Amino acid sequence: RGVELTGMLLRLSSDLHKRKQAFVEPELKLADGRLVQLGSPYVLVLTSPPYPGVYDYAKQHRLRFPLFEDDGSFADRHEMGSRRAPGNYEADLSAALKRIPLGANGRMILLIGDGRIGTKVVRTDELVSGMRDFKVRAMASQNRGSGTREHLVLLSR
Repeated sequence: RGVELTGMLLRLSSDLHKRKQAFVEPELKLADGRLVQLGSPYVLVLTSPPYPGVYDYAKQHRLRFPLFEDDGSFADRHEMGSRRAPGNYEADLSAALKRIPLGANGRMILLIGDGRIGTKVVRTDELVSGMRDFKVRAMASQNRGSGTREHLVLLSR
């Protein structure tokens, strides 16, 4: 996988150089997504928020913590929708998405899946469709098995 990723990044770099596109250094933040302050309004946001009760994300991302000079305790305390401690998933997801500044014509694309909190199936397509702060422009879904689905959702304000 490392070799494949390196090849893709080299091809991307070459393409950007040929088209005279300037390199933009990414801005990395260690922050709670429900509270983070982000910059200027975005034209396009592509994100895959946590699936409710499906993974323990902090555990899966241990190798990334050194980028933030962290040992994982921050993620353990602020993780949303984890299997071990799902919290109030609907409120947490809504709060995190509201923090994203979309421009007047901005769009957000979510890849999000249903999950289970306890014995209850959480239908994320219904959850996102019911958010007052966004308008669903388009949605496509596929079955994932066990009565759950994964959704690709296009949103605007």
